[in-house]
Amino acid sequence: MTPKFDNSFDIRDKVIAGLKKENKIQQEIIKEQKILIETLEEQVSELTKLLKDILKSYKKG
Repeated sequence: MTPKFDNSFDIRDKVIAGLKKENKIQQEIIKEQKILIETLEEQVSELTKLLKDILKSYKKG
């Protein structure tokens, strides 16, 4: 009985370690996605400014 009991703890520890590793990976992915979102927001803001300038010059012309 004892070896089986120890084996189940070994498996449990491996599962926990795997979940912790997966969690770290997901946190890194989330961090990268936040950076991408910030970059996209900056680009959208810049494009919006450019479009406003184009519209202003078009209305004047």
